[in-house]
Amino acid sequence: MATEIVESLQKICKDLLEKLEIKGKITIEQGDERYLVNFEAEETGMLIGYHGENIEAIQVVLTQMIYHQTKQWIRIDVNVGDYWQKREEKLKAMADRAVEEVLFSNKSCTMPEMTSKERRIVHLYLKEKVEVKTESVGEGEARRLVIFPQ
Repeated sequence: MATEIVESLQKICKDLLEKLEIKGKITIEQGDERYLVNFEAEETGMLIGYHGENIEAIQVVLTQMIYHQTKQWIRIDVNVGDYWQKREEKLKAMADRAVEEVLFSNKSCTMPEMTSKERRIVHLYLKEKVEVKTESVGEGEARRLVIFPQ
């Protein structure tokens, strides 16, 4: 089954790059509970989109297409170049600045809009910092991560 999924993902991604007229390379890694699809291309902007929106859309489409082929929900993570590595660094730096603000003012700080994946990255990063605690509040588009002093 795993080989079939990797082959299907490879074909779908190759077709996507061809339709978008983007020259690039696709690598797929199978993890414990997920598949990581990495696109390496010269022109990454179209694949990334505004704040990674296209990456998320590609993930949704790949997940749906693989489900229709296998009738199994499989977690698929998509990365373009080193987008997520750079984004994670920026999120951690932003979180560090917010923690400084919280500790200085002893008041909570609401982070700017983030995707659920980005909020999770910050929650996990700040979990080790005993001086603060984090919580996601709100619903849908209004959901925000809030950092509170302990």
